[in-house]
Amino acid sequence: MITTLVEDRLRAKAVEIDGHLIWCGVSNPAGYGKTTLRGNSTSTHRAMWEQVYGPIPAGLFVLHTCDTPPCIQPEHLYLGTRQNNSDDMRRRMGYEARDVTLNLLLTGTFTQDFEVEAISSTKRSHMVRRVAR
Repeated sequence: MITTLVEDRLRAKAVEIDGHLIWCGVSNPAGYGKTTLRGNSTSTHRAMWEQVYGPIPAGLFVLHTCDTPPCIQPEHLYLGTRQNNSDDMRRRMGYEARDVTLNLLLTGTFTQDFEVEAISSTKRSHMVRRVAR
């Protein structure tokens, strides 16, 4: 497999865990990796997409099939619209997580039971962190 210098640089700051390629460098509050390429700040999953598959067409976003923001595994990335991203989020988010998110929005609190569960469920805790900010 032929790789570029940028792809090699991205892979050097990532570790393979359970089939994911997890970025271990700088990340934003939502967990998406950040890097600087040619003097511009960019998301690591976008940078990886461009290195492996080419330019991202206008109006499209790089989305994750694995719902893991720091994952830069090329096989876990795909192009889609903002609506595709919203639809995927709704489809993947379980009823329990929706109920907790709604409770958080309405009351500003969660139960102790949920806090314990959030620790064991990355997807659910990530959704609540994003809503809570």
